[in-house]
Formats: sequence, C-alpha cells, structure tokens
Amino acid sequence: QTAGLWERDRVVLCRGKISAKDREGNIGEELKLLVDDAREITAEQAQAYVATGRRQKLPGQKRSAAAAVSGGRPRGTFTGPGAAATAPSQSKTPSTAPRLYVRLNDSSNQELLMSLKQVLDGNQGSTEVVLVLGPADGKQIIKLPVKCSTEETTLAKLRDVVGAPNLIVQ
Repeated sequence: QTAGLWERDRVVLCRGKISAKDREGNIGEELKLLVDDAREITAEQAQAYVATGRRQKLPGQKRSAAAAVSGGRPRGTFTGPGAAATAPSQSKTPSTAPRLYVRLNDSSNQELLMSLKQVLDGNQGSTEVVLVLGPADGKQIIKLPVKCSTEETTLAKLRDVVGAPNLIVQ
C-alpha cells in the first residue's frame, strides 16, 4: 500500500515500533523499524507546521530489549520543533566519530538547499551530517541519512555554499 512513499528525498511521517528481534524471535544487533502507518508530508504541510508546545509522553522505566541493543540511549531526547534543542558540544549521545554540523538560518531557501544536497551527494564519505535549522532560540536539529567526506576540498565547497561560520566538524 505504501510502495510509492519510500523514495529518496521524500518526507514521510511514520507510526510504528522499533524491534531488535529476528524472524525466530531472537534478539540481534540490527534494529528494525516496523511501520504500522505511513503518509507523505508535503512541503506545504511542513511549512505550515506549528508546534503545540506539548511534550511527547515518555515510556515507563521498563527497558525493552531493543533499547538494550541500541546502547541504551535515553528515549525522548529528540530535539524537534517545540523541544529544547541540545547544542552539538553538549550532545548526550556518546560518539567518538566526528560529525559535520551545517547551520542554516533560513531553511526556506530552495536554491541553497539544492546546492547543499549536490555537494553532499557528490562527496560521500564516513562522517555523519547534522543540519541545524533556524535561529538559536528555536533551532531544529536533523541528522541526515547521507554521510560526507571531510577532506579539505569538500569542506571548501561546503563553505562556499553555506559560509565558513556555518560549518563545524566536531
């Protein structure tokens, strides 16, 4: 029913569960997203989104097998619209690999977004890319599914697109 939704660069709202069990019911190392419901979010819907200010209810203290496999990262740490965002230097997720942070104050600039996408797609590597959107008091943090190279030529291209102060490898 949702075969047409699963395409690159398509924004999809999903409801479901995360599982670490394989077909036999044994817990493995790979997490799976089991989607019960999915629908496309149009650009107009995304632009018209207004945060309600309500925080999502956190599950009880009982830890699931999936949480144990995923390293026990606390649930409910998503920093989406309406939530208090964590600065990159204060990230609560332990990580030894560097990340590339790209700040965009105006995420409605389609030309800028397409230029950024072209540079990232053309310079794939092993470094996670995190977009920081909006002003500091209402920022939204989005981890991109693409990984990028941090070679100096790639970083120079990215600086040309977003500006040197808006690019941090950390």
